[in-house]
Amino acid sequence: MDTLLKLRKDAEKQIDPHDEEFDNLSKLDLQELVHDLRVHQIELEMQNEEMRRVQEDLIKARNKYMELYNSAPAGYFTIDKNGLILDVNVTGLDLLQAERTHILGRPLSQFLIEEHVSLFHYHHKQILTGSTGKVFELEMVKQDDHHFYAQLHGIRVQEEGKKPRYRLIISNITEKREAQLMRERLNSIIESTTDFIGMADKDGNFLYVNQAGKNMMEFEDDVDVTQTQITDYHPEPVADYILNQGIPKSIEHGVWQAETTIRTCHGKEIPVSQVFICHKNSIGKIDLFSTIIRDISEQKKLETQLRQAQKMRAIGTMAGGIAHEFNNILAIMLGYADLILEENKEVDPTSLQQIKKAGKRAKQLVRQILAFSRPDLLHTHRVSVLLPPLIKEVLQMLRATFPSSIQITRNLNNHCRPVLADATQIHQILVNLFNNARQAMKNDTGVLDVVLEERHLDATKIPNAKLKTGNYAVITVTDTGHGMNPEVMQRIFDPFFTTKEVGQGTGLGLSVVHGIMENHQGTIMVESEPGEGTTFSLFFPTVEETPAEQKTDNMPLQRGSEHILVVDDEVVLTNFYASMLKHHGYQVTVCNEGKGALEIFQRNPEQFDIVITDQTMPGLTGESLCKALLQLRPDILIILMTGYSDQISEKQALSIGIKQYMLKPIDFKLMLQTLRGLLDSR
Repeated sequence: MDTLLKLRKDAEKQIDPHDEEFDNLSKLDLQELVHDLRVHQIELEMQNEEMRRVQEDLIKARNKYMELYNSAPAGYFTIDKNGLILDVNVTGLDLLQAERTHILGRPLSQFLIEEHVSLFHYHHKQILTGSTGKVFELEMVKQDDHHFYAQLHGIRVQEEGKKPRYRLIISNITEKREAQLMRERLNSIIESTTDFIGMADKDGNFLYVNQAGKNMMEFEDDVDVTQTQITDYHPEPVADYILNQGIPKSIEHGVWQAETTIRTCHGKEIPVSQVFICHKNSIGKIDLFSTIIRDISEQKKLETQLRQAQKMRAIGTMAGGIAHEFNNILAIMLGYADLILEENKEVDPTSLQQIKKAGKRAKQLVRQILAFSRPDLLHTHRVSVLLPPLIKEVLQMLRATFPSSIQITRNLNNHCRPVLADATQIHQILVNLFNNARQAMKNDTGVLDVVLEERHLDATKIPNAKLKTGNYAVITVTDTGHGMNPEVMQRIFDPFFTTKEVGQGTGLGLSVVHGIMENHQGTIMVESEPGEGTTFSLFFPTVEETPAEQKTDNMPLQRGSEHILVVDDEVVLTNFYASMLKHHGYQVTVCNEGKGALEIFQRNPEQFDIVITDQTMPGLTGESLCKALLQLRPDILIILMTGYSDQISEKQALSIGIKQYMLKPIDFKLMLQTLRGLLDSR
């Protein structure tokens, strides 16, 4: 109101009260003038009212703008050409945890980590000189020294008459950045894993397959996986199983897992472990499916090997029991045949020699059974052996029996280190494999290839758990024969299994090979496909020793007079031992049980020079008897005999003080030589 009064007084001063124009006005003119003035007054009042409303709206708009400005989700900063903060909203203050009075006029670079200051100055210049906005990321520091990642969007502001400046919109993207890094890490894991990982929409159409999945499926690089479905990767029966079981179960329970089979683009079928996961949104609707597929081919091979080992162990236990009894029978047969030949020079030896010949064949058969069943208990004479000359010898021997239509090739590493082996058993293995190869080649045509090489194997990369890290001499025997199907391959090491016609084989061949290889701390592997031939690989651990010379002991049988205690639960066998030993001058006391033998020894331990005892006896075993005898007299000489035992090995026997460990049936001459050698060594 004061302003209006002042304006009125200023107007009155400008009007001359003696103006003739006013004097000449009529009453009517005055009335019209008053009317115009009143209208003009009303117009002015209306204009004033409109101005007040506009001013109020401007104030409201400004207040609303400031409210929005300060409550914006991002920090708004006004920065001058020197990088100083001219203005900041409340969100910006909260972002830096600072007071307005402490931030205005300070350089924004003070709120950056040292490594990013120069980067900020670079972008600062780019914004001031550029015509468009610029977005960049920096790591910032709050007033309380806490760090955060920020996204900065700079926009230049050029107002007439004012110095250059720009506005920065700053957002805290720490969580977003961490989420992005996590996604990148997860993506890296998914892409670097060896498992097939894929995602499909609710209709089963693939959206994504990782590189391992593409490799597993043998996809070409340009294959568009989005044009395929989940069930396209499986043989038809498996695809039906997944549609009818896998997917419904995953929808019901969230996840479904089973062993299935996938089929590659080239038709190869691979056994896999597969997981289906159904992902649902917040209202329970299916969003997508994911699947993880792992190749379990090697696992299946190991499971097959384990089942094979368990089966062989079970059969071996049974075979061992038979071998024990059979060896006792053979010992009696061969022993008495030798005794008759020794005592009766006038007897025609022809019939007895035939008995001995048949007995030795039976003895060898039992040894083959033991080599298969429990090779760790089979006593063998192992020395350092060079494989090249041994292989050449077998090939030379068999070349004469092989038809000329079969080509034999060889590639032998003559510098291969020796192996600790029983040369006779290695000879047996090679003859077996070479003959099998010949019989696998129809019409006696094909190629037999023999390779000897030395390899260093890493246990962490070997599919066969029986092999340890180290150097191995590897003999590979390959034929171009008819090959084997998976069913036959699973049984080739079973005893008495054969694919030959009746009368053409015992079926013990490969089972014996398997046992011998395990006895040599090695293993045998086989690869074969029907119509593609077969490859057997023999792995022998190498040694640094030089081959020992093979010695034959042709020493004549010597007589003796020492006192021997013979213990065996087989009465016929103890009678034979007594007759044989007495015939060569020894004094003999026999006993058919371990407990009775211990009582005899306790009465007068010094009367005996040596004890020969069987291992498997009722009541007191040979091992227990030996321990008791050694407690009574530590220097007593003991020979432990066994037809088969899973309770004590040669190494264990020698460790408790037993002087000699022998397998039945024992050769007559070998027994006398061993006996004499021990007695003379006292």
